[in-house]
Amino acid sequence: MKNKKNKEIKKSNLPKHNLREKHAIFNTHILLLFFLIIITFIIFSGALNHEFTNWDDNHYVTHNALIREIGVENTVKIFKSFVHSHYHPLTILSLAVDYHFWGLNPKGYIIVNILLHICNVVLVYFILKLMTTKHLVVFGAALIFAIHPMKVESVVWITERKDVLYAFFYLLALYSYVKYVTTGFVKKYYFITLLMFILSLLSKALAASLPLVLLLFDYYYARKNYRKLIIEKIPFFLLSLLFGIVAMLAQSGETPNNHPFLVHLFLISYTLVFYVIKFFVPLFQSVLIEFPEKTSMLLPLKYYLSFLFFPLLIYLFYKLKNHRRQFIFCVGFFLSTIILILIKFPVGPAYIAERYTYMPYLGLSFLISIFINHFYNSSYRKLVLIIFVAWLMFLSFRTYNHIKVWENSESLWTNVLKCNPKSVIAFNNRGDARYEKGDFAGAIKDYSKALEINAKAAGAYNNRGNAKKQINNLAAALLDYNKAIEIDSVYFDAYYNRAITKDLLGDTMGALADFDKAIILNPDYADTYYNRANIKFKIGQIKEAIKDYDKTIEINPKQADAYCNRGGAKYKLKDFINAEKDYNTAIKLNPSYANAYNNRAVLRFEQGDIYNACLDWQQSTKNGNTTAQQLFESNCK
Repeated sequence: MKNKKNKEIKKSNLPKHNLREKHAIFNTHILLLFFLIIITFIIFSGALNHEFTNWDDNHYVTHNALIREIGVENTVKIFKSFVHSHYHPLTILSLAVDYHFWGLNPKGYIIVNILLHICNVVLVYFILKLMTTKHLVVFGAALIFAIHPMKVESVVWITERKDVLYAFFYLLALYSYVKYVTTGFVKKYYFITLLMFILSLLSKALAASLPLVLLLFDYYYARKNYRKLIIEKIPFFLLSLLFGIVAMLAQSGETPNNHPFLVHLFLISYTLVFYVIKFFVPLFQSVLIEFPEKTSMLLPLKYYLSFLFFPLLIYLFYKLKNHRRQFIFCVGFFLSTIILILIKFPVGPAYIAERYTYMPYLGLSFLISIFINHFYNSSYRKLVLIIFVAWLMFLSFRTYNHIKVWENSESLWTNVLKCNPKSVIAFNNRGDARYEKGDFAGAIKDYSKALEINAKAAGAYNNRGNAKKQINNLAAALLDYNKAIEIDSVYFDAYYNRAITKDLLGDTMGALADFDKAIILNPDYADTYYNRANIKFKIGQIKEAIKDYDKTIEINPKQADAYCNRGGAKYKLKDFINAEKDYNTAIKLNPSYANAYNNRAVLRFEQGDIYNACLDWQQSTKNGNTTAQQLFESNCK
């Protein structure tokens, strides 16, 4: 009886065709896939000259030491590490591979993201091809998935490698599961599904929704052996639970976004309505949509009205009798793949984000294509085709233009401010972007604007202090650091930056006190020890300075400056052998380190090694040290 059911599933999904029909169908699929690949690449190629952004790209790539090496030891370290309060080791490993080939050239990372997205589009096509023989449904859904503007964030934002990577394995899991169901429950497809699920979870915890989606596929194919299909899902649910626990551990150090039950309920309903509307009309897109401000403990009216979404779903379920199974599958896919985000909103200031729709929109894309196909075969054929094509052209145009928003950090945050002119985060981050470009006046203007909106924004005070320090307005910078610490008494960055500023202003003891406090707040930051060591060296506390240089090197063994300055401290103590060893290490780490060559030359000259001292002075001179040039001319000619 079981085999009979399996054959029925297989026959219903793979109708018989003669050889000529099979050849024609094959050619049709090849042409459609070719079009999908080309149009996707053309639209997203506009991102190839983009830069890294200051929206998490620093955590994942530019300042991430974990991706600097490829090897067994570092891979083990990656799999043991949380990155920016998340556990996705396979994503970090993929970025490490990128770094190996591309270094810090953003183009390489973006190319890989685009190629992964294209692979996902192809997988969507093949999955739907197994589910229906209607070319328009398959092609339409895959095309919407490929070009929708809400995909931009996941594809062109380098940090969101985790989206396109987890989706790649997620879709492979779905493909193998459909093969499992439609080919007589061949075990190898089940185990491939399980393996792909694990790889997807290792790319992003959001993959934990897969067991729910597999149950939807069971419903779609009308599987009746409930005991068997439930037992099949036990390993999947256990893995989801395990990775859910790991995800919570990764975020345990962050402030959770907790809300009263009713508030949370209306936030969920509004979020769902927001995503549905954006599916059809993706306008006014923004990378940052912050939680709403409550007035008298009440949310804005639109949040309460959004609850009408649920009666509407029930009404559609009742009316769509002829497509009920497909409707439940598609809407269920949308809800199942987004529910984990809604149950527990992510840490951070945003609760709605385009990237969260990368997988859920596949359900809506499939649903729309089914209804387009239905009306295409009716008397409304021409009108439906015109509307559908016009909508697709609109989506393509919006995607092509929205990609430009991600060109760099400044363009990204300028776009956010167009949507929300009172975003403190956007002003602060655009200020950071301008600071990095050397536009200190523009940065100060943005930080000041952030402080006009929120006078308690300690980060904006700290950052404005940094910008003022860069234009040598040290007294004003000090006032900003003081204000930041007044607001947040455990603000490490403000203590660290104030210490440097006090040192520049000649307040040596005040600088030491601030470095001491900064080390208490963050005992693992190498530069704090390094800068405190420099001050101790300057005031004659040589042995104490060496201890701080030792700690700096312990934390960061590749900091050439620490070796060079420790060599100078050892030289002061007449420990010439170890001083020279430190100079040698500094030069090994940085072969163009002019000061290290000069210092080693002085040491060698005093020990009577004139020849090698002169060689060092020559090398130091080549690297731009004018003092070394003078010493060479006076001692080596």
